[in-house]
Amino acid sequence: VERKAVTPSGSQPPHISPEVPGRLQHAPNFTEEEGGSKAGEPLAAWGEDSEPSLHAAYPLLIPPYQAWSQHPLPDPRNEPLHKIADRLVEIIEVENPVILHRVCHLYAGAASIKRIRNKLRTIFLRAAGIALKSGRIEAEERDGDKKLGLETVVRIVGSQPVVLRKRGPRTFEEIPSSEIAEAMQSLVKTHPSDDEEALYRRTLDFYDLKRLTSNVRNALARIVLEIRREPSEGQGRDNQSLGVRNIPKLSE
Repeated sequence: VERKAVTPSGSQPPHISPEVPGRLQHAPNFTEEEGGSKAGEPLAAWGEDSEPSLHAAYPLLIPPYQAWSQHPLPDPRNEPLHKIADRLVEIIEVENPVILHRVCHLYAGAASIKRIRNKLRTIFLRAAGIALKSGRIEAEERDGDKKLGLETVVRIVGSQPVVLRKRGPRTFEEIPSSEIAEAMQSLVKTHPSDDEEALYRRTLDFYDLKRLTSNVRNALARIVLEIRREPSEGQGRDNQSLGVRNIPKLSE
């Protein structure tokens, strides 16, 4: 018996790009919490001709995020600093490069601690300092600041300083800005005609996020500003950084 495919009433088959066979076109349904727009309201700027995200274009090149497998840990407030340092390194080894506050929150969660207060924050920073001085981890410097803080990006010594990955279980705030910058530069290379607004939204699409809140917008704007400030030569950046510099800015 010959069977025919049935298309649900009112639906349209996916739009296939004639330029790149097999790549489905899609229009992300982002929402915004600014101005008069409402959450859940689709953005008219994205139409049926929107190009696929970086995930769709390069599915095999974007590795998944390797998350630490949580297991019960003793309360760090009752542990010696060198043991706390060992456990911090254990988490960093799996997830690096990673923001230190994510490492500490994972540790605290494994010890059934819901909030990191001042005393525990100090303990974690002292233990991370021990791991840093022992040469097991290194920290990313921001604007010449060598002080170790919860916002510091840390990694195992000798590992890659920036690794472009899928978001995984991370929140937007837990993604290193250097990694977001790398994603932005890749997106600019594949979508050179995008303006700054489109770049923000493609970046959210890349990380499977949908809400362009004011905090997220401000963070992305700061990252773009930092990229524009970087010299095109002499600091390890290639010509992709020029693409970010030359994207049209948002109207004032």
